[in-house]
Amino acid sequence: MKNKIQDQSLYREYLFFKALKRPKTALKKVSRMTQHIFQDLKRTRSYDPASSEIVNHREICLIGFRRCGSHTFITWVMKQSEISPRPKHLNDIQPGENPFRHQYEYFLDHYAQKHPGVTKQLRKESFGNLTKKSTLIYNYEDFSLKQIFQPRFIQQREMYVGKSETCFDVLLLRDPYNLLASRFKKGFRSVKAWHQNFADMWIEFAKEYLGETQFLTNNKLCVSYNEWVTSRDYRQTIAEKLGLTFTDQGFDTVNTQAGGSSFDGLEYRDNPSQMKVFERWKHYEKDPIFCQILNNSEMLELSEKIFGHIPGTENFIR
Repeated sequence: MKNKIQDQSLYREYLFFKALKRPKTALKKVSRMTQHIFQDLKRTRSYDPASSEIVNHREICLIGFRRCGSHTFITWVMKQSEISPRPKHLNDIQPGENPFRHQYEYFLDHYAQKHPGVTKQLRKESFGNLTKKSTLIYNYEDFSLKQIFQPRFIQQREMYVGKSETCFDVLLLRDPYNLLASRFKKGFRSVKAWHQNFADMWIEFAKEYLGETQFLTNNKLCVSYNEWVTSRDYRQTIAEKLGLTFTDQGFDTVNTQAGGSSFDGLEYRDNPSQMKVFERWKHYEKDPIFCQILNNSEMLELSEKIFGHIPGTENFIR
């Protein structure tokens, strides 16, 4: 039977309480949400899919956890994408939102002075003035599959990001032991999804990985982070499935986004193969909360199916 964690720090804080703590931020969000509704209504009335041209050679919707290796994977994809037209990555998108608009508003709030040109271009694209791209990749972190693939977004996806020659829905999954350790190192105990904890979401992703559910519909591709890290042949297979010319460029690079590795930061930036990414769990094997979360028989059985036995982790199985 699934073990329910009662520690409230393992669940996302309710939006109501967050709004009370930061009322100005909450009001700004409400104002923007209202603007988004009218913007989308206007675009929906004028958008004609039949007359729209292809703007993305390759569109990739990437789903994963925070600290699952998504930014390393994204760097690898971008480095192997055609350089003309330029590839584009939109980071950490909110479910149901226009990816370009979400990225524009983030830059507007944090990087408008530092990157005015990028901010201006994102604004244009958020209103539908889309430029051609060899690869458009946007990623979701810590949200449930039901949140990400909500019907309204599926209907408006093309209007938001443009028509694509080929679309891919990619799920990147890392084993729960080392993933959880990397999250603990960064202070990420809860996920962003409502009413789910880490174990709930990992089980949901694992079932999708194994084909027990079918939320991903556009050229579904499930990637094992563990195998992607260790096998060049596996990376070549993934590249070919994504229609990339395999060079493996970008693999031996630690992405600077999100501060690099949870444990090593940017120390192994030019030689990431030296990082012990499969031994992270050892740092927390005596942590009671860490052990409590992993004391979930369903999650560990699914992990064994996907990743096989990870030596030393048998003590977590009770």
